[in-house]
Amino acid sequence: MVSITASALKTALESETYPYTITFYDYVPKFALYPYCVVRKSQPQGSNETVTDITKREAFEVTLYVRYTRQQATEESDQTTIENTILTKLETIDFGTAALFSENKNWQRTPIQKLYGSQSRIQIDIVDKASKSGAGILGYTDKIEFNSETSAVQVQCLAFNESRGTNMDTHANDTGQSIWDPTTSETMTITITYESTTARDTLINGLADGRIENNGKLIRGGVTTQYKFLVGNTTKAGQFDNIERSTTVLYVAGTW
Repeated sequence: MVSITASALKTALESETYPYTITFYDYVPKFALYPYCVVRKSQPQGSNETVTDITKREAFEVTLYVRYTRQQATEESDQTTIENTILTKLETIDFGTAALFSENKNWQRTPIQKLYGSQSRIQIDIVDKASKSGAGILGYTDKIEFNSETSAVQVQCLAFNESRGTNMDTHANDTGQSIWDPTTSETMTITITYESTTARDTLINGLADGRIENNGKLIRGGVTTQYKFLVGNTTKAGQFDNIERSTTVLYVAGTW
């Protein structure tokens, strides 16, 4: 992970518009005029390793210090505006991970001791993943493209399964030993799970109902292969507090 620096993060936050002037630092100042904001790396990069994976974690901290000189309701309203502006900017920043595996951002507001004011602190926890061997395929690279020759639509796979090869049966010889016999050869089937949207549902349903081959692409690990897809069965799963997901079976009818 080539991570962003506290200085670069400070520069990005300084570019936003706030209700009043705020001085930003990428260090803790000894003498500072209110209001001010400190941006620092609170957790240097660390890693957890398994046989196949490397998971890297690091964290940044943004602390806003405000001294109240007006009515508290007015100060807190402006402080909320500043917090929301910073949060919105943080949500757009690329922290240097290969993909958005996990980012947590949570504000906490506490009174400033010995002063009439408060401080707001947001912690940004960042997670990145990589192949330990450097050659392993990470799931975030899995994408399927439909209508590649016309209006291409690319779908990010949240889960990917591929089945291909030859089916086997057995028979026993005169000594009772089992012998494997090739029976049928399965070209290739792909099962993908993805975020369900109205546009994607319309596309997939249309391709399935049409029962015709669709010239598309499979993108995995930076390698693109042009396949002819026949769209099979689709199942959907959703619940009240989660984004609905769809799972579709694709039958590969060859390449183009």
